[in-house]
Amino acid sequence: MINIIFVPVSGPKGVGEYMRSLILADAVNEHYPNASITFILSRQAGYINECPYPVRLVDDSPTKCTKAVNDIVRAIGPDVVVFDASGRAAQYKAAKAIGAKVVFISQHKKKRARAFALNRLPFIDAHCITQMDFVDGDFSYWQKAKLALFRKPAPYFIGPVFATPDDSILSTLALPERYVFFSAGGGGHTAINHSGQLMLAADELLAAARLWQRSTGEHCVLVLGPNYPNTAPLSTAGVTVLTSLPNAQLIAVLKKARCAILGGGAMLAQAVALHVPSIAISLAKDQPRRIKAMHNKNLVAVSALAANDIVKALRGGAPVVQFDCANGRESFLNIIDRVRAP
Repeated sequence: MINIIFVPVSGPKGVGEYMRSLILADAVNEHYPNASITFILSRQAGYINECPYPVRLVDDSPTKCTKAVNDIVRAIGPDVVVFDASGRAAQYKAAKAIGAKVVFISQHKKKRARAFALNRLPFIDAHCITQMDFVDGDFSYWQKAKLALFRKPAPYFIGPVFATPDDSILSTLALPERYVFFSAGGGGHTAINHSGQLMLAADELLAAARLWQRSTGEHCVLVLGPNYPNTAPLSTAGVTVLTSLPNAQLIAVLKKARCAILGGGAMLAQAVALHVPSIAISLAKDQPRRIKAMHNKNLVAVSALAANDIVKALRGGAPVVQFDCANGRESFLNIIDRVRAP
């Protein structure tokens, strides 16, 4: 048996860290008999009522709620605490003080650098990087020196994490054999359009999907995301609009797409791992570097967040993905086994 707490970044915008932690929690639940799994989430997140595991709520992003997180961890007494791109040194230290193992997950260079801070590194038992190793490059000389000084293992590049596809959703949705997939991640991302107005990225993707469908007749599927704040638009002939899907179903719909229009978050790496031709759009400040690295490897095409630009990119086509990348779920389970070993 294992008692494990997941503490992903959570809030009103993105959903990538929560979804990744949920996928890993499901893997833990399958791997360990009678696993006890708890999530610590912000009460501002739009998906707190959808989590299938016990949830303890804090008032803001867990990283900003050190006392509340520490109180929950002490009360539960877990074997392992997984901080998914979240947490402060005081939270890691508090978890270690009760005998828990601390696993930190990062997905880009700025986040992974935090794990090397001198007030954090001593309290991290394993650092998992859910990005392809070419995106942010090797570790610096000083980072390697710190690992040696504190006798810590090098971070593990586990790559993107995704659930085993549940293909039953395809017949349930009655999707055609050929379609284009659109997703702006969690659904809460906003951007400034060409007119200087603030807009939801998901709404602009919907405009692009409708424009593409009208001009080509090709079916389109848009997933708004669980943090989409408005009333969900209705599906129309040729454009299927979904609020959200469990990851196993989401991956099934993504995997069968002819092409995917995606933000530069976790789903883009999942699409590359699944060999889905993709067009990437930067929706958050951490995404341009990642998109550029993938574009330089000819793994994705790129577009601005504007319906006409997206349609133009679709006409230009996305590269055929020739890159092998394993699902990080199994690597994560092996790491959990390793940190728990006497």
